[in-house]
Amino acid sequence: MHEDIGTLYKLLDKSKRICHINRAGYHYIQRNNSSSHSDYAEEKLVVVEFVKEIMKFIEEKYPNILEESEVIFIEYLNNNIIFCRKNKYVSNYNKLLEKLKEFLPRVLKNSKMKFNIKIKCFLIAYLGGSLYYKK
Repeated sequence: MHEDIGTLYKLLDKSKRICHINRAGYHYIQRNNSSSHSDYAEEKLVVVEFVKEIMKFIEEKYPNILEESEVIFIEYLNNNIIFCRKNKYVSNYNKLLEKLKEFLPRVLKNSKMKFNIKIKCFLIAYLGGSLYYKK
């Protein structure tokens, strides 16, 4: 699941030219019992690690777009945290919450991050979202 995330950015970086064609080059096979069809699979946490790896790559090779990439990462992380809390995936919620706490200093320093997102991240990270979420 999401195996291409860890490879695609490296391929794009090595490319001299990128173009779009209006044709499907490959197709995914989706089985009914696939983890991609479950409400939330443990494997989806792997994406967070891939994104952290991609951000480290961006920081080293493309520091001029680092803050924008952090905004995207935080949106992804927050959406997953909210989903896990609402659906009572406690283990995944706690793991993602730790990732947010680890990343919070960068969020607060990021000039591209909107103030309301900074507040949202702080509330979720240190209050478990108890003031942020409606029950």
